[in-house]
Amino acid sequence: MKGRGQRKAHQRVAQEFENIKLGWLHAAAQGQVDLLIRAFGAFWLDCIERNVFFELYNVCVQSRLSLEKHLPPIDRQKSPVELTLGVLLIGEAGSGGRFGDFTIVGKIDQAIAYFRSFEAYRWIALALNFKGAINQSLGNYETARQCFAESADLGQKAGDRWLIGYSLNDLGLVLHLTGDTVAAQELSRQSLDILTELDDRRGKAFAFNNLGLYAFQQGDYAEADWLYRECIKLRQVNGDQWGVATGIIHLAA
Repeated sequence: MKGRGQRKAHQRVAQEFENIKLGWLHAAAQGQVDLLIRAFGAFWLDCIERNVFFELYNVCVQSRLSLEKHLPPIDRQKSPVELTLGVLLIGEAGSGGRFGDFTIVGKIDQAIAYFRSFEAYRWIALALNFKGAINQSLGNYETARQCFAESADLGQKAGDRWLIGYSLNDLGLVLHLTGDTVAAQELSRQSLDILTELDDRRGKAFAFNNLGLYAFQQGDYAEADWLYRECIKLRQVNGDQWGVATGIIHLAA
């Protein structure tokens, strides 16, 4: 789901999605945290790529409530249950933010507190990316900038180039919104290089989209036209109808 086989992977998951949800909820009820941790990345990516945010939100909430019953007493040693609860909290917050529930930033902070106690840099980086996106939507650009910058740094520390690529592109957009389009273009180009190396079509489409926006607002319409068309082609290959429609709107502008 992070490389060339994205569309095929999502098609396979879509065929078994109801069974996957049942299996996921059963694993949470049984406290099988190792299964949930290993599965979360693919489950989350599939849901956001296919725009099934309500399903992701509901599964994360139900799983979190089930898993809280398996928390050890406070005076016990740290438990992997806490780490898994953090993962479910960012899934809940990230999906809830997509349909306008911005009251859940506190849950991301709670998740980050769990992750920091485990020094789980990759998960902290992902949570900060979600927090940055929500703050950007709210117009809190300085907070968003700090979140995306730390996310990219921690992605580097964790050796996760995929996360670095996405956070650099997101950071670039915030810099553009605060007036530094030149720096934004450089970050999105770096992001495009990383995601091209990983052959992540979805991520490359995001980078092309941002670069198209910067070119358009600088009056370089021929460059913007080419960048938006590249973005649309990648989203067509992945079967991302929402992304194609958004790209066409930008191209029309």
